[in-house]
Amino acid sequence: MWRYLAMMAQSGLWYLALISLTSLLPAALGSELGFRRMYIRLLVRLFDWATDRLEADNNDETTNEDNHNDTAAPRKSLASLRNQSSNDLITKEASVQSMGKRLRRESTLEKPEHVQIAEDCMFFMNSGVEAIIDDEVTQCFRPEQLSGWNLLARTTSRYQFMSVKLTAIWFIGVVFRWCVLMPWRVSVCLLGIMWMLISMFVAESMKNRRVCELVHKYAILRYYFSWIENEDTRLKAAYWANVVTYRIFTRALGAIVNYHNRENLPKTGSICVANHTTVIDIVTLSNDRPYALIGQVHGGLLGWFQRRLSGCTEHVWFERSELRDRTAVGRRLRDHTKDPRNYPCLIFPEGTCINNTSVMQFKKGSFEATDRIYPVAIKYNPWFGDAFYNSSKFGMTIYLMRVFTSWAIVAEVYYLPLMIRGSNSDSGEMEDSIDFANRCKAAIAAAGGLVDRNWDGNLKRSRVKTDDVRRMQSLYTEILQTAEEKLEFRRKISEKENKLRQRQVNQNDDIDTRPDILPQIAMAEQPHTARV
Repeated sequence: MWRYLAMMAQSGLWYLALISLTSLLPAALGSELGFRRMYIRLLVRLFDWATDRLEADNNDETTNEDNHNDTAAPRKSLASLRNQSSNDLITKEASVQSMGKRLRRESTLEKPEHVQIAEDCMFFMNSGVEAIIDDEVTQCFRPEQLSGWNLLARTTSRYQFMSVKLTAIWFIGVVFRWCVLMPWRVSVCLLGIMWMLISMFVAESMKNRRVCELVHKYAILRYYFSWIENEDTRLKAAYWANVVTYRIFTRALGAIVNYHNRENLPKTGSICVANHTTVIDIVTLSNDRPYALIGQVHGGLLGWFQRRLSGCTEHVWFERSELRDRTAVGRRLRDHTKDPRNYPCLIFPEGTCINNTSVMQFKKGSFEATDRIYPVAIKYNPWFGDAFYNSSKFGMTIYLMRVFTSWAIVAEVYYLPLMIRGSNSDSGEMEDSIDFANRCKAAIAAAGGLVDRNWDGNLKRSRVKTDDVRRMQSLYTEILQTAEEKLEFRRKISEKENKLRQRQVNQNDDIDTRPDILPQIAMAEQPHTARV
């Protein structure tokens, strides 16, 4: 029995040593061995082959059902499909967002009033039916659908047939993901938690006054640990404690992140805003540099975790009563940005997770606290794993299990240039926070290849706000007023033309009724030679 226990302990040590050499050591050094990217290239070839097989099988079935089809549809490779976002969305023809372009157009102003009212009613009815079938808000909280199959069971709803080869490959993939990838990633995650506790405890101890007094008290400790009192050394220790922790967590999640335009990396003492897809967005960004987080103070295990983070890094935590006080939130953010030693504060202005196909309305609070914002766009590749965190459908445990058993999490991070609040050149007034937020949102959407939407992300949990309803009503009122003004202008122009035409007719009638001047008019119309 003791012999088997010794063998198991020896195997465990070898397993930990292998994890340390392949995951922990590269994370600490900030380098990569290249195995993960080689693994991604292998997956791309496998998905390409699976997509071709599915296309071929579907084409064969279509040919057997319809003998009139002489040629099969061309196959699409993964290289042309993996970057597409096919959410099977219906085409919106009567969205209320296009109200100004569809109602009371120039070509319909001459129609009778009752016909125009009927057209307006049909427009709103059509828009309502389309919203019931598939509204723009609900689309943003569904998992992104793929154009092919990535050999995950949860993405096979579109396919009802699999060949024997595909079934065998899928089964091997299930065994590999659940029996190899998941234990490995869970082990790396546990080691990352241990590293976080130890490293952040050390970084926090360097700021403890009692520890500094103890080192200063004894000569031997002062000889070896005098560097603890150095502020630059404390900041470097806190930096590496954070960045190495998140690098280990990145490997635990099987994530591969590609960073673009790193010359625009957010600077210390600033505010960084990004689109929000999942809770691991923090890990994705902090893998490159540490950030300060903002959020509500919690109790229990999450509160303990927040206190560990705050002991190492300056974060911005609010009490529940302060979150509704915009003045207090803005003051805390401004105080954080005034210290150049503080890490950039990472904020997700959407306030909820979106499925990485769109960017929804940004809250203006973070744009009121400063005039300088660093936008960052995050785009996940859904072919290797769905990173979207649907909190209304999955809990955190189930979500992490889905991530651990996915092929990988591949993300593209785009650092955008610093955006500064603008001003009106005519009036000299500063750009308001709403326009500033919309400008940053549009830049993030363009960089990440996402759809820029004006809807509030909180609509997935609450009803439409009264202000939004009134805004649509006022927009419709403005359309009616504009149409009435155009119609009144046309009427005035028409009346002037009629008066001018009537005046010309009256002048001609006056000429016809005066025979004494007719010879003079005839003489004036003759050539000069004829008159001579």
